[in-house]
Amino acid sequence: MAHEPNRVLQVVGGLDAGGIESLIMGLYRHMDREKIQFDFVKHTTNIGVYEEEALSLGAKVYIAPRYKGLNHCSYKMWWRSFFNDNSDYAVVHGHMRSTASIYLCQAKRNGRAAIAHAHNTSDGSGVQALVKRLLYRNIPHWSDVLLACSDEAAEWQFGKHASAAIFPNAIDTLRFSFDFRKRDEVRKRLGIADSTLLIGNVSRFSEAKNQIWLIDMFSELIRIRQNAKLLLVGDGPLRPEAKKRTRILNLDDKVIFVGSTADPSSYYSAMDIFVFPSLFEGFGNVLLEAQCSGLPCLASDVVPRVTAVTPLVKYLSLSVEKGTWIQELLSMSSDSSTRTDAREAVVKAGFDIRDAASLLERLYSRLLEKRAVERVGH
Repeated sequence: MAHEPNRVLQVVGGLDAGGIESLIMGLYRHMDREKIQFDFVKHTTNIGVYEEEALSLGAKVYIAPRYKGLNHCSYKMWWRSFFNDNSDYAVVHGHMRSTASIYLCQAKRNGRAAIAHAHNTSDGSGVQALVKRLLYRNIPHWSDVLLACSDEAAEWQFGKHASAAIFPNAIDTLRFSFDFRKRDEVRKRLGIADSTLLIGNVSRFSEAKNQIWLIDMFSELIRIRQNAKLLLVGDGPLRPEAKKRTRILNLDDKVIFVGSTADPSSYYSAMDIFVFPSLFEGFGNVLLEAQCSGLPCLASDVVPRVTAVTPLVKYLSLSVEKGTWIQELLSMSSDSSTRTDAREAVVKAGFDIRDAASLLERLYSRLLEKRAVERVGH
């Protein structure tokens, strides 16, 4: 008789196409699902682009109330009730940092193994950011394992002296390899000529990703290189503001908003250069995806250097003039006819999703075995 897989609970904000969600879904696709099955608690009623796929792979999706501060007690009670009613989850993997000290605390008190996973290096500014920082303080206390995408993310979320393991923000290197056929298909569909310089960005529209600055920089570039377009892939709260800025600058025919997609790989093949001007980053998965596709990449210097696994990446400070970014961008642009992917380099650097899924599976297995021994002991 076949054994049921062990179910691991992934706690997320939502299931849309952000960097964290893309990593989790990549791991989920390549996990041995006869041994480990993912379920999700999300904090939104919105149906994300990954939700249908997650359900098709066998996941259950639960909706937690959104934390608003004033509902602190009811939010905590929701988690207490959830763990009382759902005994399947021996391991809880927390990716949503803002309330991790609450739900991981309830998980631990219910006898579950708790993993806290750091994916970022800032909350921005303002009162909301301060409240989040106060909530983070006890995360290491309520965690059996601390994971982080980079040293910078580990120190920022857990503190200098916390013992966190660096878990690779891996990608599906086969999926993101450069493909001439996909390049032609996407550019024809979007009405982009072969001779047009296509500058690209794949990110959630948020303060951290800095797309408004990118649009402003592009408006200056277009005066020098008229035969250019900007391709923005993603969605988020600042997308309407970005579209408004595009209209103000009379760039409607030059800036293409693709929206959210569960598979951006073909868009990388269509681009000629990738620009990533983030204000802060825990890692920057999209830089790995772009490099895997053989794209020259120009990123802000706050992006962790661990993302540069090929010579394709250059970093610039956002404090320098936009003209410096433009000069660097134009000098880096290359002839697509000579472009090749850099998959082997990404795999060699340890960022292939298949290796990462095996690593995570072993971690879950160790926690499951430990919990089984503890239960026998009691």
